[in-house]
Amino acid sequence: MTKFNSMYLNIKRFYFITLIVSLCSFYSINSQKTIDVNSELSFLKKYAGTSWTNGTDTITFKNFSGAIEDWSDIVSPKMWYLHSVDGVFYVLPCEECYTGNECHMCGYNAIKSSKDTLELFWEYQNDFYAEGEGVKFYFQSKDILISKITRGGYFNEYSSNEVQWFPLNTNLISKQEVVNKNKKVLEDFFKQKEIEREETEKELFDY
Repeated sequence: MTKFNSMYLNIKRFYFITLIVSLCSFYSINSQKTIDVNSELSFLKKYAGTSWTNGTDTITFKNFSGAIEDWSDIVSPKMWYLHSVDGVFYVLPCEECYTGNECHMCGYNAIKSSKDTLELFWEYQNDFYAEGEGVKFYFQSKDILISKITRGGYFNEYSSNEVQWFPLNTNLISKQEVVNKNKKVLEDFFKQKEIEREETEKELFDY
């Protein structure tokens, strides 16, 4: 193969890769990124602008309009146990959104809202296995919000116990037992996550 032919093939490869990346970017940008906040069925419609505490942390469901580009457009501050992964952001359900992770080192972040629930989660294909993590909010009663964290990794899926949230202006003195339970629930989940990480490394790398 001549030097000219080799250069020509490299140029063709470059343009092919550029085309694929451009198509992926176009697809991601044009994926559904709005929620019908005017629908009476929307969790976000009912609870936008409200703030909640679990005794240690505080969250606020935001008033918003237009496109949703990240979880921070929905809830603040950034969830302490939920980081985003490299990949597109979806508002589900979305017929055009591809949620398969057959590719290598790729994934997606997503939000799903219904009448009674709000889910923030991600899925990712790393070097060795598929994994995912997310948090689901739902209401136990008018003044009690519940959250549960779920995770799936190299081994079986698992989830935290319930964490209870109260309106920010709630007097928590009478709820100290619940506050302590909330702390333990999160500590137990993070401990389980650390055990999972250690056991996965042993399994994969034979430590």
